[in-house]
Amino acid sequence: MVFPLFLVSEHSRSAISVFAALLHGVAFLAGLAAFVYNIAVYWITGDSLIYLMSPIFSRLPLVVGLVVLLSTPVQAFAVVYVLDQAQAKTRWKPREIVDFKVPLIFGVVTATAALLLNLYYWSNFTTSFSIGMFDGMINYEKNIETKQRVDWMQSQFMCCGVTGPMDYIDKSHIKDVDHPFLKGGFNYTWCTKSDSTVGCYIPFSCCQRKHYTCSGWVHHYINAGMLPTDLNLTQFYNESGCVNAVQGQFNVVWSLSFLGGFLGLQLLALVFTQITRSAAFVLASTDAIENCKIPAWIVSFIKHSPEAIVKLTRTQFEKGDDFDIALLNGKPQKEKKEEEEEDEDEESAKSQKEKSEKSKKDDAQKSRKDGKQVGSPSAAEKSSVTKK
Repeated sequence: MVFPLFLVSEHSRSAISVFAALLHGVAFLAGLAAFVYNIAVYWITGDSLIYLMSPIFSRLPLVVGLVVLLSTPVQAFAVVYVLDQAQAKTRWKPREIVDFKVPLIFGVVTATAALLLNLYYWSNFTTSFSIGMFDGMINYEKNIETKQRVDWMQSQFMCCGVTGPMDYIDKSHIKDVDHPFLKGGFNYTWCTKSDSTVGCYIPFSCCQRKHYTCSGWVHHYINAGMLPTDLNLTQFYNESGCVNAVQGQFNVVWSLSFLGGFLGLQLLALVFTQITRSAAFVLASTDAIENCKIPAWIVSFIKHSPEAIVKLTRTQFEKGDDFDIALLNGKPQKEKKEEEEEDEDEESAKSQKEKSEKSKKDDAQKSRKDGKQVGSPSAAEKSSVTKK
């Protein structure tokens, strides 16, 4: 069946087509924005996130951007498609009009996949990046490439450690990170506790850019009395941790809004495009004139297939009649109305008959009652008759 089935005029078809084209156009812009945003996330973080995190997980923004790019051109093509259906005569053949639902569904499926991947990425970003960043910290002095990646991350995003500069001094400051080093009794290799020097080295990449005299040995200088003991490390080093800094650089709300809007606009546009598409299909299949009312629908099932509707429409138009939805159920609207009127007449006649019979019964009962009162002799009359 088709649902819901309704009639659309020439003016309505044109207005619906223009509105559907507008929705597809806005969806196209939202798709471009989502593509650019996700590619920017991947490009700016570069190879450092790939190195510090899982290679597959860190490339999800790139995958999301490419998936969006697959469905974005469909929206531009859909604009041309629906506007063409609003013309006096469509250039599309009936079969082509029907087959256009395939790219439309493809666009919705890919947009849904992109949104789900994006949700998965940002919901697991904090956990994954925290582990990767801490792993980079403990291997900072052991591997030159790790050192370069951590330094780039901290200088690029003006951050320090996982949660802040204190992460390099006391590992107890790092919370909610599932790493074997934090669970065991291991100590940082960059922290020394000898008679001559006590303190922890904090990478120079953590230094604030405005402090040209900052170095990685500030903690040592404080413990050695070369700097005030109440000196706060955040006066020299970046206060923010890299997890919050990276998330702050890429607003999660914007990322989800672009993709959510892209999907929502496609779904809404799909409804109006389907109305345009179904009406154009009937119009092209019947070669009807433009200024007539054509049946249209949003979804189609087994019963009352589009082909059956086209056949009925052609038959009605050949007779010079308008399309009658009631004919799909076997009876035209006129006959249906006549049957309803006949039923009403029968009900009215039945009601009148019942009233007439009831009235006759009431009259008969009243007559019998009156006759009994008139014809029955009184007690005096009975006594007189007896004496005689």
